[in-house]
Amino acid sequence: MVENSAGMTGAVSDERRRGSWAGYAAFAWTAVFIAFHVYWFAGGRLGFGSAPDPIPNPPSSVLGWIFNAVVFAMFVGGMVVPLALFRPWGRKISRWTLLALAWSGCAVLAMRGGAGIADSLLRATGVLPRGLTGLSYEQILGQAHPSAYTLWSGATIDAYFLIGGVLFGIAARLYGGRPGTHVSMDGAPTAGKEPHDS
Repeated sequence: MVENSAGMTGAVSDERRRGSWAGYAAFAWTAVFIAFHVYWFAGGRLGFGSAPDPIPNPPSSVLGWIFNAVVFAMFVGGMVVPLALFRPWGRKISRWTLLALAWSGCAVLAMRGGAGIADSLLRATGVLPRGLTGLSYEQILGQAHPSAYTLWSGATIDAYFLIGGVLFGIAARLYGGRPGTHVSMDGAPTAGKEPHDS
């Protein structure tokens, strides 16, 4: 029995190590994402093309502040969740909570990136000159005829969102790939039931 337990512990440990690259990649994605936001709010313009005044003004309403608070919470979650999936301290958090957060991050990022790419393609091909939003370039970029640099900058940001969604999805998939085997708070494997979900 002890030998079998040791074997299960080794198998779970090996699986976590094999999947940890996705958690670290998602963490790195979030770190770069946050770094760019700090750079932009400090006055940097790389990534916005030649669009005038791309940085929104500080919030002037309660809803604006709530939105900013939600975004900040998402930044924090984006740093913590990917590591919690594969680091030992993450075992203190419910398996299903981590999976829900990781898959939610995947969905939000993938939808944001995918919608942005679809919007750009629909505008470029003339199928929907105002894209999915129904807004003109003048309304969203401040330019009726944005430069190729501006359009490609926007497309790059959209693609980055999509990549983030893929990374969070892979991390969630690898973490939840063996629902029948979990790791308890003391590191020992348990079968069938997550020790936190009593």
